Amino acid sequence: MKRLLFILLLVLFHGSTNFISAQKMVDKKLPVSPNVKIGKLPNGLTYYLRKNIEPENRAELRLV
Repeated sequence: MKRLLFILLLVLFHGSTNFISAQKMVDKKLPVSPNVKIGKLPNGLTYYLRKNIEPENRAELRLV
C-alpha cells in the first residue's frame, strides 16, 4: 500500500512540474521565418503568407 501511494505521489509531482514549465513557455514567442509575410486585415484578422513551389497550382488555408 505504501509503495502504491509513493508511486502515485511521484507521478502526480512529476506531472505538475511539467505543467508548470509548460505554462512558462506559453509567454515565449515562436520564431518566424523571414520568408513569411505577416499582415492584419481591417477586421483584426492576422494572416501569414509564405510562397510554396511544390505542389504546383495549390493553396492551403489553415484557421487557428
